[in-house]
Amino acid sequence: MPIPTNKGNVVCYLDHQYRWMTRTTKQGSEVHVQLNEIPDGQMLIAKVPRLFKEVMVLDIIEHGPEMGWDPTVKGPDITCRLTKGHLIKLEN
Repeated sequence: MPIPTNKGNVVCYLDHQYRWMTRTTKQGSEVHVQLNEIPDGQMLIAKVPRLFKEVMVLDIIEHGPEMGWDPTVKGPDITCRLTKGHLIKLEN
């Protein structure tokens, strides 16, 4: 499900715009990221620390492709955990 344009934030990374938003779940906070130009592309969901800072979104975007994330194609969401600037892929 695409991130609503009225709720998401936009960040530019390597000349591409990404839309992101945080969500709170029973397990903690998550950041959902997708390519702004392709809202129905694959989404990256990162479980983040309680002390989340917006600059962490750039780490998530930078390391997402290492997890198999390709925001230009449709596909199942990729879920990972952000720890000290690195992503660890989690099984869905």
